[in-house]
Amino acid sequence: MDGLGMALMVVLVSATPSGALSFPTAQEVIDRVLTTVRHTDLTSVDMVIKFRIGKPVTEAPECVFQGVLHISPDHLALAVDQWTPRPLCWVIERFGLGRLFEDHDRADSLLTQFRFEVIGAKLVDGRPHYLVVGRALTSATDPQWMIGWVDYDRGLVTDGTVRYASGEVTSVQEYALVAGAWVPVHQYLYIPRFNASLEISYSGFHFLSHS
Repeated sequence: MDGLGMALMVVLVSATPSGALSFPTAQEVIDRVLTTVRHTDLTSVDMVIKFRIGKPVTEAPECVFQGVLHISPDHLALAVDQWTPRPLCWVIERFGLGRLFEDHDRADSLLTQFRFEVIGAKLVDGRPHYLVVGRALTSATDPQWMIGWVDYDRGLVTDGTVRYASGEVTSVQEYALVAGAWVPVHQYLYIPRFNASLEISYSGFHFLSHS
C-alpha cells in the first residue's frame, strides 16, 4: 500500500465522529494557507541544513550546509556559503539543494493543477486540523499527488507527503511566532527511496516591514 492509501486508511479508522467538527471546503483551507504565506513578509532567513543517509537525527550528518534563503514575492533563492568539504556534499549543494524550493516558486500556478478534498479532521491543543489531499488533474503533472495536515486557525501545513514521479518526500514542520508572523523554525524532510533525510533549522529572520 502506498503512502496515500495508508493515509486514507488512517482517516477511515480514526476519523472524528460525524458532527464533532464542521469541515471547511478544500478551497477555504488552501486559501487560509496561502494567506498566511503571503502575509509573512519575509525577505531572508538563515538556514542550517543537515543531510543524512540511513541515520536517525541523533547521529552525525554526512553533510552540513549553511546559507541564506532570499525571498521575493515570486522567487526563492538559496545562497549556500559553507558546506562540509566532501565530494558528496559538493554534488548535493550544486545539483540538489536549489531544487527543494522550485515548487514554492510556482505554488500558485501549481495548485490550480490539482483537485483538493478535505478527508479528515482532528483537534490539536483545541485547534482544528484538517487532512487535505490533492490529486493532479492530468497524468503529466509532477508531483502526482500530495496530502497533509493543516492547522486551520493559523494557516500552517504541519506535516505531509508529496508524491513525485521519482518518489515520495515526507515532511514535518515546526513554527514559531516571530514579529507577529508564523515562520518555520525547524523542518524535517525524508526521502524513502534513498533512505535519506534533510533536517533544516531556520533563524535570523528579516522582514520587509522592518527593513
